[in-house]
Amino acid sequence: QRQIRKWQKATSYPKGRLKQCVGISILDFNLTNRKEYHSVYCLKDDEGNMFSDMLEIHIIELKKEPTGQGEVDNWIRFLMLRQRRI
Repeated sequence: QRQIRKWQKATSYPKGRLKQCVGISILDFNLTNRKEYHSVYCLKDDEGNMFSDMLEIHIIELKKEPTGQGEVDNWIRFLMLRQRRI
């Protein structure tokens, strides 16, 4: 986040106008061996320090079963209907 603030100062970019970027990938295959179907990633360096909270990547793996009853779980079930021909 410090790097982004430095860039804002150097470029005269108005403070507060930079919005968080969220990427969402909905996959019809398993990318990981984890049991969770929804994973959230952010950029960190080799020592585990977060680069910024302004970038987030969500991976949703449709081949895995949703386990909860939340809004995201219900969306996954809806998307899976067509795939499974239920």
